[in-house]
Amino acid sequence: MNTKSEVMQKAELKYQGSYNHTWYNDLDGVLPYYFNLKKENDYIAKAELDIMMKDVNNCELYLKSVSDENWLRFCEFFNECVMEYGTVDEELHYFRLKLNRTPSSFAELVKNKDNWYLYDKKHTRYHMNNSNNDINNVSIYISKNDYYPSYSTYWNEYNMKFVDKYGMNEVVVTPNKDLSGMSNDEIYDYLTDATHWQILTDDYKKAQNDQNFKYDPVNVETYNYSAYDFDYINLDGTPKKTSSLSHDKYDVQPYLKDGENYGNVPGLIYGNSKKQRDKNEDYYYDNANTAVFSDYWNIGDKFR
Repeated sequence: MNTKSEVMQKAELKYQGSYNHTWYNDLDGVLPYYFNLKKENDYIAKAELDIMMKDVNNCELYLKSVSDENWLRFCEFFNECVMEYGTVDEELHYFRLKLNRTPSSFAELVKNKDNWYLYDKKHTRYHMNNSNNDINNVSIYISKNDYYPSYSTYWNEYNMKFVDKYGMNEVVVTPNKDLSGMSNDEIYDYLTDATHWQILTDDYKKAQNDQNFKYDPVNVETYNYSAYDFDYINLDGTPKKTSSLSHDKYDVQPYLKDGENYGNVPGLIYGNSKKQRDKNEDYYYDNANTAVFSDYWNIGDKFR
């Protein structure tokens, strides 16, 4: 992979760029140093993004050895480059799933819940496709991509979405078993146990080998290039400036991509239309008086 000097030489040769020598720490020796070129135009920012994406793609087997702190530092710089580039193309959109880092289990997240915000149901609707508790009405998602196999799913009306205090990483969890036949009180009691939830993932093999995860690339948590909704902080502890317009531009609209249906992953056919999202939200409000939903806002404080 590229060393610091190699990255400098390649960029200087291609762009004749000048450097302000604002260096980023080596990410535990796994990823190279990254430099902050003087941003004379968006082509320089795109060059930085291309270098970082290439290194992540080439080092996927080793990324777990990068500490959370250094990974967040890398992601913060990556986001800065996205803002400078000024757009999220198809490659950048799908790449964000490689940046998202989740805990090893939902129980681990609960132990460190001060680091996470819980979204309300309205803002979870992108991750609740097939919100229907009729076990006989299962949604089947057909894939044209071998990397993301076809699959079926149900019971996503209980999905919960969390975002870290930096506004970058997300976690979406779902019940780990079929809840049909249980009363509302039984469901509520069952779901207050943090071990009874699975984290969604787009990695099919991971879900087959780790019971803490469930394969569901349609509803999976994503990653934010530009956060909004909560009082997030930067890595240095200062308040993070957020904008709903920026979040919509870099995170929401590429997902919707009118007429092209980018979704979360390429090759899967599913409805992520406004009509589908409104249906997901309506299902919640129609059932808001049930035992689980009525106390949903407090459930995060009741996990055992």
